[in-house]
Amino acid sequence: MKTSDKRPATSDKRRQRLAASTALVGSGHFEQQEFPSLVTCRLSLVARRGFTLIEILMAIGILAVGLLMAAVLFPAAIKENQNAFNNSMGSLICENGLTALRGKLKHEELTVTPATPNVLDAVSTTLGSRNFLGDDALYPSGDAAASMGYTGLLRKLSADANDYELTLISYNRMEKNSEIKAPRIQGALADYTYPASEPESKFGVTSKFTPAPATEKKWFQRNAVIVLVSQNGAVLHTCRVVRVVGNDVILDRKLTPATPMFAYPFAEVKKSDGEPLAMPSPAMSMLTARVAL
Repeated sequence: MKTSDKRPATSDKRRQRLAASTALVGSGHFEQQEFPSLVTCRLSLVARRGFTLIEILMAIGILAVGLLMAAVLFPAAIKENQNAFNNSMGSLICENGLTALRGKLKHEELTVTPATPNVLDAVSTTLGSRNFLGDDALYPSGDAAASMGYTGLLRKLSADANDYELTLISYNRMEKNSEIKAPRIQGALADYTYPASEPESKFGVTSKFTPAPATEKKWFQRNAVIVLVSQNGAVLHTCRVVRVVGNDVILDRKLTPATPMFAYPFAEVKKSDGEPLAMPSPAMSMLTARVAL
């Protein structure tokens, strides 16, 4: 038999594996590593490393600080939003009320004097025989279930002439079974200086109203709108209550001291017993206008 050039089968299989591995390397899927009498292939994709526990804790800490800083801003933003709503909506209600009352109030029907302003909260002999407010003073007008509305105080500036001053206060009631009242309370108006330990001390001297008797201080709710009138009706001030300290009602502005002085605090009261609610005043905005009726 003639000697043939046949190579061992194991050598052919080795060449086939080498060719296959070379083709894979050329396609970019694998890399080739040669060892003595061995060809191995491995993936070229390098496994990605995960986050360590320290990195996760640091990320959580940074996130917590950011959320805390954002949470601090929420109360201030809510308060500013409420103030903006009160200013815009309250002013609109007061302007609507001014237009409505100028059409309802008639000079020949009024017996208001400069020294005795009249609160527009019910049927009054000094305002005639009609209730000038009622459901018409609610917002939306005529909606008995509405919580917003307006009330006010009418004062005559001249004994004979058709010359009046109309002060309107818009409100947003907190309770359903409540209404807005403004009793006439006598007291004294004097200067007040904040203690140096309080933040308000930077504002310097303001004013305080001391009601008599002291039990009447219950009517002065925080942020309430009050109208102050002198005994002869010549002086009128409109301001807000900052706080009540002892028997003194601290006001938001400095006024000329006077005694006696009459205050009309507009407060939210219960319909059942007429007692003022122990909560901030529902007053939104106020408007004072000099009108001829």
